[in-house]
Amino acid sequence: MTKLVCGVGVNDLGYRVQVYEYVTENGGKRVQKTVFKCPYYTAWENMLKRCYNEKFLESNPSYIDTSVCSEWMYASAFKKWMEQQDWQGKALDKDIISPGSKLYSPDTCAFVLKATNSFVTASDASRGDYPIGVDLFKPTGKYRAQCNNPFTGDVEHIGYFSSPEEAHEAWRKHKHEIAQLVAATESDPRIVEALKKRYSFDEWYKKKEGDRLFDGAIYRR
Repeated sequence: MTKLVCGVGVNDLGYRVQVYEYVTENGGKRVQKTVFKCPYYTAWENMLKRCYNEKFLESNPSYIDTSVCSEWMYASAFKKWMEQQDWQGKALDKDIISPGSKLYSPDTCAFVLKATNSFVTASDASRGDYPIGVDLFKPTGKYRAQCNNPFTGDVEHIGYFSSPEEAHEAWRKHKHEIAQLVAATESDPRIVEALKKRYSFDEWYKKKEGDRLFDGAIYRR
């Protein structure tokens, strides 16, 4: 009986997904090195680990209750889908097309540039009591709005404001402007559309499950 990957997945690819060979290093020591690793299997296995590997979930609790659709429990089905995607140099994402999604599936997933993935990731755990993009600048007593720029790698200063809500709205507008530029770097039309809408006023302030509206700004529970 074939051993299930992460206890749930079936590797039905029919070929060796990883090939090793022994090489002699300086000093005459022979070591085992990987000479081939199937990119389709690697992406599939990593996806399963994010959902079903206990050690990974302990370190990344935000993935708890995330699952993979029944179709993708088979490596061959995932490979067939991935072959049709622009995937090289990109990462599998399930949140941009369907924000807050807990399911990996053809309808919710796409491959995106790593810079895009970083751009849309909110540092909820590190921002404290204020909305995304906002902190209290103690020397002035004002609320500071800042935004990461994925093109320069810099944290851009937007301005100082009298309330966290004003600072958050300034952050949202700036994020929306950058999102239009980020969208132009992506090839999947679903990602392009999602990015262009993601930080628009109507989309951003929609009430989402697990969020609550407070004075016009979104705070996570």
